[in-house]
Amino acid sequence: FLPIIQIYDLFGIYCLSFVIVVVNVTLMRVIKRFKLNALLPGEELLLSFMLIVLTLAYGYFRIAQVDAEIAKSPKLKVGMVQANFDFLAKTENQEKTVTDKHKEMSQDLKNVDLIIWPETSIQAWFSNDSNYLIVRDELGVPEMEGKYFIVGGMSYTPLDPDAEVITDDNIIKYNTAFLTDSNGIILGRYHKIKLLLFGEYLPFTKYIPAIKNISPATGDFTPGDELDLFVIEDKGVRIAPIICYEDIIPSFSRQFVAKGANLIVNITNDAWFGKTIAPYQHLLISIPRAVETRRFLLRSTNTGISAIIDPIGRVVSKTGNFEQTNLEGEVSLMNGGVTLYTKIGDVFPIACSFLWIGFAVVVRLRGKNTA
Repeated sequence: FLPIIQIYDLFGIYCLSFVIVVVNVTLMRVIKRFKLNALLPGEELLLSFMLIVLTLAYGYFRIAQVDAEIAKSPKLKVGMVQANFDFLAKTENQEKTVTDKHKEMSQDLKNVDLIIWPETSIQAWFSNDSNYLIVRDELGVPEMEGKYFIVGGMSYTPLDPDAEVITDDNIIKYNTAFLTDSNGIILGRYHKIKLLLFGEYLPFTKYIPAIKNISPATGDFTPGDELDLFVIEDKGVRIAPIICYEDIIPSFSRQFVAKGANLIVNITNDAWFGKTIAPYQHLLISIPRAVETRRFLLRSTNTGISAIIDPIGRVVSKTGNFEQTNLEGEVSLMNGGVTLYTKIGDVFPIACSFLWIGFAVVVRLRGKNTA
């Protein structure tokens, strides 16, 4: 229900959690007192009623306000490639097939400014010392001059820059998103910061290398340490590139937008979920990021569900799950300032936690004094 979630831009998702808890506790107390034929908690009922009214009023007000901002903001035409390769395709020496399919499908995205491929869509490893991604070989789009690309791949930094031979043991590996132009010039790179435990790394291997023997197939990636925006000057775009499940972390997108991002792009590969409800849950959990920051959110996925989500939380368009298709659309670049949540972060839940701890301590002390 869209009007209710608009308070996300004030104090984040925890603000709505607070409203839900207060209302439900009040209802519980009403039912309990009704059964005891006792007086109903009038003040609590009034508080709950006012919370609901204010939440709805703010929601309708902000929807109208943000819709007006969306209409007047500069536009960017985007296209996302959903090539729909199963989870094993990228581990069965089909790297070239995967890249060729993305390349082929990109040819149909002729009327866009930005083309987005999902996480690890290019299986080659790229040195972080290079300013050139082999775009004409890997992307194969010489007829797409003037377009920009965000592609998911893997990159490395040698532990010893002077080493004659680069091996798996003497490099630092990253799960990386690249921003390039159609000539292959790397305009930006972002190394994934929030790595997936047991998928992209095993804990404590730095101190106990033998842990790697527990799960040899687990990746050995290193987290990035910079929130690097992708900037396309001639389009007026400042992109927050987030990879995989980073889009479910409220504080993460907030920090990018605080740095000046006017568009959020998530690249991910949810193929390993299979035909379950999980890809739909991932999509739903990501929606609050758009409302919290009042930025469009683009989700480019390997197997689905790719989507365009507007700053009100509406899914403007989306693909199906395990569907091979492109998703094309137009987004607004929201430059009208940042939300209260973007400025203050999770102050509200932290303050509530301290208040409840203080309340519990006071109650405990009073109980001891009266004993």
